[in-house]
Formats: sequence, C-alpha cells, structure tokens
Amino acid sequence: MNKSNVLQAIIATLEVQYQTAIDAAKEAHKTATDDETIAENKYDTFALEASYLAHGQSQRVLDCENNLRLFKTFPIKHFLATDVIDVGALVALTKQNAEACGTQMKHYFIGPSCGGLQVTVGNMDYMVISPQSALGQTLIGKYLDDEVRIPVAGQLIDYDITEIC
Repeated sequence: MNKSNVLQAIIATLEVQYQTAIDAAKEAHKTATDDETIAENKYDTFALEASYLAHGQSQRVLDCENNLRLFKTFPIKHFLATDVIDVGALVALTKQNAEACGTQMKHYFIGPSCGGLQVTVGNMDYMVISPQSALGQTLIGKYLDDEVRIPVAGQLIDYDITEIC
C-alpha cells in the first residue's frame, strides 16, 4: 500500500468534484439571473427555486474547496506496525474465515473528511472514512492484528487488521 499514491488519487478526485461544483454553480447562477426566469405571476416560483439552487451550489463549491484544502495540506504520517491507528492511517482489513470463499480484503484511508469517497490505485480500491463514522470510530485506537466487528448489510462481520501504514 502506497499512501502517497492513495492521497494523490484522493486529491485528484476532489479536484474533479470541485471543478464540477464550480460549473454547476455558474450554471445555476446563470439560470437564476436570466431574464427568462422572471416570475410571470405570484404562483410562478421558478425564479425563487433557481435562486435556492444557486445558493446551494455555491455552498457545495465552498465545501469542495474546504475538503480539497484539507487533503492538500494533510501531513502524511507513516504508521509503524506498533502504532495505534489514527487519522491519516491507511488500513487493510481481511475477513476472518475467508479461506472458504477466498480472501476478502478491504482498504481504508482514515481522512479528515470526505467519508465514502472511493478511489482506485493500481488494481486496489480504497475508501476514505472519517473519524466520525462508525467504522472510523471502530478502527481508531486499534492496532495491527486486532480484530474488529463491522456491520455489513445487516450482519456483523469479523475482520482482522492485517496492514497499517
């Protein structure tokens, strides 16, 4: 697991999201201020709805900008096998008793935000989880080779922490 490559993939994905948010905000603002949007009667709410959308898109731009800044300035800490898992750790979990159905490994980056974001580096998928998430709270404070129980599709599945960096 190469944490630098994973972090660069996260940043690249966030840059795309940021640009998409900017484009959507510009389009929403254009629609909200267009002469065609002026209300024709008191029941015509298109202009009001367009202004709400423009405001929401502007807020999304700010959120994307903040997330991008967080990850661009995020210090890369290299965790040793004896370190406790914390924000910034790249963690691999292996499903217990996976021999019967093949090894099932999941990779997570505990980031400062953007929980749920997924990136692919090489042929491996990584999911960003935040410290506030249930999974983040489960992993933080654990060590390499600890066991964790994670709810998946309504069932509790046991995993071993097999890698940390």
